[in-house]
Amino acid sequence: MLIASDPGLSRLARALSVAAGIGVTIAVEYGFSQLAHPLWVSAPAGVHLSAKAAVALSAQHHGVSLITMLLGGIIGMVGNFAMSDVTRREQAITIVGMPVPLLGTLAISIELAPHRAIGLVGLALATGLGTYLRKFAPRFGPRVVMYGMLLFVGYFFGFLAGKELPIGQVYWPAAILWLAVLVNLALRLVVFDRVAAGRSPLVPGVWSLWRRRCSRTLRTARQPGHSVLLDWRGGWFGSTRARSRSMRSSPTRATDCNLGRPRPCTTPCSSSSCSSRTSPA
Repeated sequence: MLIASDPGLSRLARALSVAAGIGVTIAVEYGFSQLAHPLWVSAPAGVHLSAKAAVALSAQHHGVSLITMLLGGIIGMVGNFAMSDVTRREQAITIVGMPVPLLGTLAISIELAPHRAIGLVGLALATGLGTYLRKFAPRFGPRVVMYGMLLFVGYFFGFLAGKELPIGQVYWPAAILWLAVLVNLALRLVVFDRVAAGRSPLVPGVWSLWRRRCSRTLRTARQPGHSVLLDWRGGWFGSTRARSRSMRSSPTRATDCNLGRPRPCTTPCSSSSCSSRTSPA
């Protein structure tokens, strides 16, 4: 009923940013896999492959392309969903450093993948270490929580896909991960941060017109005698900060006009008068 906060809109914007980050990253990684052919096994030059060998080679190319897109999608998901830093500088540092813990445990798990028992012990240790890093969040910031998560993700990923990731070609996963980092860093700086600040990265004229209309609606809603509840035509998706300021500036007016009285209030009232009006006879 009241618009002092709008958690649903914030969560919708967060979900859209996560989905956009993952989708764009996967698309870029797919294009990279088709152009650079990372981790692809090539047939010897001048050798004619049988139908069975050609199918197996195509399946290998398809499998490593999926691995490429999955690695990029992990960066897109974790970088947008688990980001807790406030300033743009801290966010950039956190995103750029994301492949480091993931690559470290990825290389270890690739070496331990043939030894299942030892690899499972290492998986438990990576999980425990990633959880223990939360203890250092007050000292080093929230990025250590994300890095601890990536320690487990890198080990788990390498342990399952170790046969398709030769340790001698670990530079390919590194290139894939940092490409995903560049994509998500560009999205955050160029698109997500500008939208969160109320600026459009593509059509500033349309964005400004939309915001001016919402601002006029909010000014009307703050006047006495008008309902605070807005519909979509009146600018429900206006600025959250403006809505919060309007509610903090006139809580008694909102209570009297919307909760305590079935008819509109025509004049501002004090707390004592509001109590007398809303109290039962």
